[in-house]
Amino acid sequence: MKNYLVLLLLALVLIFGTACSLVPSDEPTPNINYYHIEGATFSSEKPISYEEGSTEDLILPTLTKEGGYIFRGWYDSDSVGTAVTTITSGTTGTVSLYAYWEIPGISLSNGALVYVPNTAEDTKTSLSIPSYYLGEEVTSVVRVVSEVLETVTIPSTVVSMGNEAFMGNTSLATVTGGSGVTTLGMRAFKNCTALATIPEFPALTTLSSQVFSGCSSLTTITIPDGIETLNMIAFKNCTSLHTVLFSGTPTLTFIACNVFEGCSALTTITLPTTLDNISGSVFNGCSALTTIVLPDSLTILNSNALANTGLTTIFIPDSVTTMGANIFLGCTSLTTIDCEASAIPGTWHADWDTGIGATPAINWGASRL
Repeated sequence: MKNYLVLLLLALVLIFGTACSLVPSDEPTPNINYYHIEGATFSSEKPISYEEGSTEDLILPTLTKEGGYIFRGWYDSDSVGTAVTTITSGTTGTVSLYAYWEIPGISLSNGALVYVPNTAEDTKTSLSIPSYYLGEEVTSVVRVVSEVLETVTIPSTVVSMGNEAFMGNTSLATVTGGSGVTTLGMRAFKNCTALATIPEFPALTTLSSQVFSGCSSLTTITIPDGIETLNMIAFKNCTSLHTVLFSGTPTLTFIACNVFEGCSALTTITLPTTLDNISGSVFNGCSALTTIVLPDSLTILNSNALANTGLTTIFIPDSVTTMGANIFLGCTSLTTIDCEASAIPGTWHADWDTGIGATPAINWGASRL
């Protein structure tokens, strides 16, 4: 009888153990996370998980993508990753896979990207510059040349745009992103005649000469608060530009010569209270400019600074100790010049008010309205 009970107990233990093994485990199935697969097609069914402890390797599918992209394989990291073709037996935990793509026309050296596709490759109207390219971080854009490119997205890893980076791309209409950009090189977007939308570039500290000159479709710009100097000819002949804004707490102290020359759609501008020096011909030819607010911080107004504008009245604060010649040359609509100084300062050029083409009333000791 005792032996019978022992055998019965063993049988019950065996049955219970078998039943427990058939109950689904509460442990989650490890996931497979994919990155950089937007717009791509998998060569076979896309596995979203794998069986931990399996004795078989899981072979990963390949990818294809329109637009000339060439799939270079799966890697375990965005940055200098190791190639992955299978999820091998014994793997545990979540698996992250990064698709590496070769983009026709792109080359990268030491973080500096160049996009110069040949005629057959130049079919992309939109380019999203990758943060990493074939395992290397993209930190600058040196040159982009395309006859059809309309939209470019700049990743946050990019900190600089080189001299002439996008110059002459006449189809380029929209640039987005660029939150990490600190430097725009000389002529970076010069003569991008279709360019109508640009980001604020909030981290920008250097805006070089001629950077947006000739961008005749650009309507609005925002000067980031890290900019202390607007270098010469920066926005010259941006003939559709009607709004200039200053973000945050401006630090701008100097506007170099010809910065807004020929911006014939600009109607009004209020300059920041940090501004000290307006160089020569800065607003020359801004024929629609009827209102400009000169701040009390301004000390220097150089020759021809406001020539050929549409100004009707202007207030000059007594902080201005230097006035160049022909400040209002060709301002034929100017009727009133209100000067806060009680009399003409001896440091002003003798010809500061010559060549106006009108005879405005000059009021000394005036107050700002």
